[in-house]
Amino acid sequence: MDFLKEEIERKRRQLEGTSELPVKKAFRRGDWEKEREKKYLQEKQQKDEQRELKKRKLEEERLKYEEKKLRISRLANKESSRNEELLTETTTPSPAVKASPASTKLSVSENDRLSIPEITKDNLTLTEIIAKLREMKEPIRLFGESEEATIQRYYSLLKYKKLEEIENELLTKGVETIDFEHATTTKPKVSKQVVAFLQHGIRIWDNFLSSKSINSFESSESQMQLKIFRQAKQDLDVLIQLIVDEALNDDIFKSIAEICYRCQKHEFVKANDMYLRLTIGNAPWPIGVTMVGIHERSAHQRLQANPSSNILKDEKKRKCLQALKRFITFQERESSNLPEYTD
Repeated sequence: MDFLKEEIERKRRQLEGTSELPVKKAFRRGDWEKEREKKYLQEKQQKDEQRELKKRKLEEERLKYEEKKLRISRLANKESSRNEELLTETTTPSPAVKASPASTKLSVSENDRLSIPEITKDNLTLTEIIAKLREMKEPIRLFGESEEATIQRYYSLLKYKKLEEIENELLTKGVETIDFEHATTTKPKVSKQVVAFLQHGIRIWDNFLSSKSINSFESSESQMQLKIFRQAKQDLDVLIQLIVDEALNDDIFKSIAEICYRCQKHEFVKANDMYLRLTIGNAPWPIGVTMVGIHERSAHQRLQANPSSNILKDEKKRKCLQALKRFITFQERESSNLPEYTD
């Protein structure tokens, strides 16, 4: 009996703070259960509303952050390219001073090597350059900028505009078919073809991702595609620089040229086969593995005779070739929307 009295008193003390049930000496257990269930549902609804509100705020902040990050990355890429061009221009003589015809033009051989358009620096006055900057809708004078720096900036912007025109023309007309069979005999010509194809493909890849709406980047798959593109673009730029500097040996360069040629012809199975032959050669080993166990196979040296085999041990080249493989994957996935090049 004492236990029952204590239990009843405890239940009564729990109900003293509620106005729904009057304080009585005796009450039904069903009424108490209904009141407890009602209170539980109210608390659960409040917690769900708070959770949804917090989730909605986090989603809005994430979308704003992604949009801002995309906008900043595009502006940073354009600004970095302009700064690089401005630095290269500052090493040339000032156009305000009359120079010889050899010094007023960029080197033709260097233009062929770097695939940069030739720009003639006319002897324009500062007033004429300011007028042309206004036509280009660019600031006529930056803070702390000298007259010579203004002139250099004008010619850098002019070259940047010409590069944009060339890239737009590549997007509409395509690029020249790569002559990979003569990659060793006519290396400068084939290098220019490979660089043009890679730059053209990167531009198409970038436009493909830029055409997507911000809402489409909510999924983890789209975010992963964007991350892969940024890393691949960075490594492909390194590969392009290696090709321009002729830092690759003939065997590796010929294989890369053939991979690009197979992508042009939409022969992606052959392109992937060439990629595997380039990375591991003719050695029957997994990528990056040269020996297993403590004993070397008898024909190990003969199988590793290809100098381009096991190239993935070089970290810099490994990243470049990994980016090239991702480039092949994108070309294969979007092959229905890409043109097929003809001889």
